[in-house]
Amino acid sequence: MTARIQYLDQVIAQPDFWNNPTRAYELLQEIEYSIFYKHQKYQRWCSILEDIKAALELLELSADEQLWQEVQSNLIQLQQELETAEIRQLFSDPHDQKGAFLTIAAEVDNADDQYWAYMLLQMYCRWGKSHNYPLDVVEISEGNEAGIKYATLEITKRYAYGYLKSETGTHQLQQISPFDATNSLRTSLASVEVLPILDESVEWEIPEKHLEITLPRHRGNVNRPETWVRVFHIPTGISVFCDQERSQMQNKEKALVILEE
Repeated sequence: MTARIQYLDQVIAQPDFWNNPTRAYELLQEIEYSIFYKHQKYQRWCSILEDIKAALELLELSADEQLWQEVQSNLIQLQQELETAEIRQLFSDPHDQKGAFLTIAAEVDNADDQYWAYMLLQMYCRWGKSHNYPLDVVEISEGNEAGIKYATLEITKRYAYGYLKSETGTHQLQQISPFDATNSLRTSLASVEVLPILDESVEWEIPEKHLEITLPRHRGNVNRPETWVRVFHIPTGISVFCDQERSQMQNKEKALVILEE
């Protein structure tokens, strides 16, 4: 690992390093996150192990309940961090370290599918909270009777795409429908799509003629103007609606970012 850092330092020192900005950005990302981050983690694990060894030597001399509890706590923490590191070693896709956009959509326009889509939304929100992954709802459409028609979540923390990409596909639930008076067994379907949030160094350009942008008409309370923006990609039929940001320009930029992913 130290040899890799030294090699990258030599690459950065080359006079033509900045001739390729995209490659330069990727190398800087590798140094900042992949190399230094792992190196710091390794040093931290070694420090925890040294503390555990020192504590065990003291415990051999005399019993100390508080010190023993501290040893157990350190062991549990070390085990959890090593398990997380082991899982991340399995991420081979270059995009696995990226954040992610996760979109949930009811397969059929009925209450059962829309409520199932809502249940999935709640499940992913709970997952994010329990794993310390902040989630932002950037787009949502409420269902006709219950649940949601679709929703898009933005998870900016590293490795979000690696953890969530396997969720892509159609999710189904069999249950007695709470919306059917006959209490019949129904199969509810909802699709999940997970896309990586690409680096700013990767530039995409959508021709303006391929976009149809809808803005709110200026009416209602002028002191609290609407700021939502809807961007429609004509060739693919994909539509993105954003209203989470404070300004119309920010919502437009957010919608374009989602569309470009």
